[in-house]
Amino acid sequence: MSVLHAFDRCRSPADFYQVRIGLENLATPEEMHALVAAAERLPEPVRPWLQDLRAMMAAGAADPQAYRRTELGPNATLFASGEPAGARKCLIASFCGLYPHRPLAIPTPVFLQHVPARRYDVLVLRDPGQRFYLEGIPEFGDGIAQVARRLRALANERGSTGLRTLGMSAGTLAALVAGTLAGAQCAVGFSGEHPGAPRFEGRLRGSGLDTQALDRALDAAAPGATTRTMLIFGTDSAPDREGTDSILRVFPRARVVEVAGISSHFVPYELLRRGALARLLDQAILDGFDPGPAPG
Repeated sequence: MSVLHAFDRCRSPADFYQVRIGLENLATPEEMHALVAAAERLPEPVRPWLQDLRAMMAAGAADPQAYRRTELGPNATLFASGEPAGARKCLIASFCGLYPHRPLAIPTPVFLQHVPARRYDVLVLRDPGQRFYLEGIPEFGDGIAQVARRLRALANERGSTGLRTLGMSAGTLAALVAGTLAGAQCAVGFSGEHPGAPRFEGRLRGSGLDTQALDRALDAAAPGATTRTMLIFGTDSAPDREGTDSILRVFPRARVVEVAGISSHFVPYELLRRGALARLLDQAILDGFDPGPAPG
């Protein structure tokens, strides 16, 4: 069904909400721009949401980024544009967190509008059980080491100029470990916390999961690994400061970036509201990133 007809069968507020969530999770920028262009023909409850989404997308780029969606499995979606043969782009693998279908916990088309499609492919990875990727990704990789191998293989298959990983919340440590194992240029995480933290004991340890699985997988990394790692959190969030410290025990050389004036766990969304997300993404993982030697 075309996105222009996505709301045709909605009858209740709950119906509209479910369709909205689905579009925010998987729609491409061009699909959302088509909805925005047809706003006057769409049901009244949809219009304020579209106005907000249009503003968020415009913060990344005025014209829609030309991504196409390809499902690589139930928990892995590739967004890439149809560039001419020989065009080489960098692959960004995003490990979702508390919002299991959204890179950086913001609507997927909004995130994609902040990532130039002519220079990047984006792989969105999901952990449906929200278990910090301790067991890998169902039907993509059993364990984080196999996930890393799949990432490197995909980058090679696509002739990528580089691989970079990005994680949010429960996806942070997985992004750093997988990125390091796969030889990524950089691995960046927002508001992360180690799964072995005491507050997760009931949910993770009680289920029999090995909360140190990612740490042990990292031991297999080549001694000369040069992946540059970065941890970002809001300076006014005490829980996220503690979470960052817990990951620094695994990645003591990671660069720490504190974003002033933010107490929310959802730093990317707060930056988006300020109109500052594009700049930070550019400096952390996109064109402004310096892929030089890892810090000693």
